Amino acid sequence: MYIAECAPLKLRGMITVSASLFIAVGKLIGLAFGLSEFLSSEAAWPLLMASSGLPALLQLVTLPFFPESPRYLLIDMGDKEGCLKAMLQLWKGRDHTAEMIGMMEERKAINGAKPKGVVDLLRDHSVRRQLIVLLLVCGAIQFIGVNVVYFYAYDVFQNAGIAGSQIRYVSLGMAITEIFTIILCVSTTGTAPISHWF
Repeated sequence: MYIAECAPLKLRGMITVSASLFIAVGKLIGLAFGLSEFLSSEAAWPLLMASSGLPALLQLVTLPFFPESPRYLLIDMGDKEGCLKAMLQLWKGRDHTAEMIGMMEERKAINGAKPKGVVDLLRDHSVRRQLIVLLLVCGAIQFIGVNVVYFYAYDVFQNAGIAGSQIRYVSLGMAITEIFTIILCVSTTGTAPISHWF
């Protein structure tokens, strides 16, 4: 979320969509570490469990050195100098004029509007359709079966006749396929050309 909030406008959509890519990469890394050749042994399972804390520890150590989001500083706090300083720190020598103008226009558009809470959103007729669509999409995601595929993968592959010793490698291949599918979907929807991913 921080990276998406800090991204320049032309990259924000691609970076926001990349969250699903990072989730898929995380699953792939977990499956790879879970192979018997790595950490899937009786002696190494505490290391396997502790490895999930490494990304959190990395964030805890590094995030205090990053500036606040330029959009937050300008739109929410009204700190133009802080926004410019954060943009210089995050984006270095790029031209920040267009981004600054866009944020100033957004700030003018919401000038005087107080942040909305959950109850305010439910009462606001102007966003009701968007809220219903969002709730339907998020609710439907729970029923599409992505989590079930990974949870029952061993049983499905075993029933398909794949040898038990090979199932973990097939699961790894499934995770790699998911990564390629995400990249292909994002590149074909116009969010970002595939060249931006590499």
